[in-house]
Amino acid sequence: MAKSDRQAWEDSVAVYRRKQGLEPEDNTPKTEKSEPYRPKTFKEKIINFWYHYKAAVIIGVVLLAIVSYGTYDWLTQTKYDLTVLLTTKEGYIPQEEQDYLISRLSPYVEDVTGNGEVEILIINIYGAGSDMTASQKLMATLSTGDIAMLLTDDAMYADYFEGLGTNFVDLQTEFGVNTQTAENPYRYDLQNSALLGQVNKDDPLNNLSLMVRDFSSLKSGDSDVFSADEKEALQSFEITMNILSHYMAEEEAA
Repeated sequence: MAKSDRQAWEDSVAVYRRKQGLEPEDNTPKTEKSEPYRPKTFKEKIINFWYHYKAAVIIGVVLLAIVSYGTYDWLTQTKYDLTVLLTTKEGYIPQEEQDYLISRLSPYVEDVTGNGEVEILIINIYGAGSDMTASQKLMATLSTGDIAMLLTDDAMYADYFEGLGTNFVDLQTEFGVNTQTAENPYRYDLQNSALLGQVNKDDPLNNLSLMVRDFSSLKSGDSDVFSADEKEALQSFEITMNILSHYMAEEEAA
């Protein structure tokens, strides 16, 4: 084959191979053109941050919401000048009777919170003993240790408080013998008392007696180092004793 013929044949083969994609790859390194540095826009920065820290941001927002709600709830919840525990076994004391009782206590309660009003809370727990939930609520309320005034009926006293005299104020020793404490020195009977005033004989408040948890030891303590519960306990104790002193004085003068 002549040289010119051979060259023509090789050229035609090369063209064919290129058309068929059979030409070997060119492994010569190719230099890519580097783009000049361009600072990210604010929107691109936000997108990049969200991509990398989305989970952390979501968790942070949830925690902040929980803390904010708890703070708001604490700041806006009603602060009471006196809290009373009313616990009965025989039945629920209707709200109307509770409101009447509050009206009898209010004249001798200080505005401890300084909001310009006397506000009293009655925690009414009934059915403890037969109702597990009520029993747990009663124990939890008593364990807070900052409520001095307790109102109970005879059945609840017999089940929970009889025999715990040392935990309550001896009212006969504190105020002298009184018709309302003659039967039990730790219980001030509301029936026919100056505190209860004139109510119907079938009013459920007649079945209650008042006891005072003895927080007198706190009076000799250093109030500067008291916990919040101890301060509330002492305030509750002093207010309760003040209420009783006024009504017992009325009964003695009658």
